[in-house]
Amino acid sequence: MRTLLTHLSLVALLAACGGEDMSGPEPDPLPREGLDAGDPGPSKVIFVTSTRHDGDLGGFEGADAICAERASAAGLTGTFRAWLSSGTVNAADRLEQSTGPYVRTDGVQIASDWADLIDANIAAPINRDENGNSQSGDVWTGTYSSGVMAPDTCSGFMITGGSGMCGNSNATNLQWTDNLVPGCTTMLRLYCIEQ
Repeated sequence: MRTLLTHLSLVALLAACGGEDMSGPEPDPLPREGLDAGDPGPSKVIFVTSTRHDGDLGGFEGADAICAERASAAGLTGTFRAWLSSGTVNAADRLEQSTGPYVRTDGVQIASDWADLIDANIAAPINRDENGNSQSGDVWTGTYSSGVMAPDTCSGFMITGGSGMCGNSNATNLQWTDNLVPGCTTMLRLYCIEQ
């Protein structure tokens, strides 16, 4: 009888455990909030707009709205913001600094990550628009190649008086963002960067 009770107790114990390892789940080797240090992260799209605008963009809000509208019209997903600085805010402080590569809409890599984007030399010109079409010419930036504000920004891209720093979409040196300082009535494109 005692043997029968021992066997029944053992069977009940095994049934309750379901035969599973009770030590708990294995710890996750990667932090859930970040990527493995060897993973460069997802690529981010950067394009030059197909449309031109004077220096009164409506500030960051207006410029970001232009980027969002152009991206949406082309079927691009994600959030896009303009590569712009104002007299008080650097582009580097208002944009996400990706650890992954920046690519044009045709898939060509511009930079391997944020640090590469702002080192004054990019791998290819940012001369493809939201639809993948080639666009050349000047682009409003108000930003030096390091991502910091230039002194000329059309008063934060809020007026058509004065002047604003622009880059050239065909350049691969610092002139991609720091090329000329035209009057704010000039009609130029914008760079838009996925966040």
